[in-house]
Amino acid sequence: MVLHTHRLNTAPSDYDVDVLLSHDMIHTIVAVGHSGVWHILSKRSGQSPTGPATGVAAFTTALRQIAPHYLALVHRGLMTRENAVQALLHQAWRVVAPALGLRYDRSE
Repeated sequence: MVLHTHRLNTAPSDYDVDVLLSHDMIHTIVAVGHSGVWHILSKRSGQSPTGPATGVAAFTTALRQIAPHYLALVHRGLMTRENAVQALLHQAWRVVAPALGLRYDRSE
């Protein structure tokens, strides 16, 4: 397991998924935010996860598809930029993780 902090309370990044999928010995990567929220990305037991390049590409594609929704909320003053980034990354992992053979959880 790899445990590290994300000071902005964000979910795992593209770098995090690259590390997770590049190393057979790493089963789980956890990003802990300053508020105490834990974002947990794990390889699913009994499934072969995708390769790192595919994982990063899928995550990046999901971000591009979902980002306009959160940008619109920020522009309308309905969400702060920081909250939009947090929500965007969280939603991207909820969408992408299963297709990559991963599990994503958030614990507050």
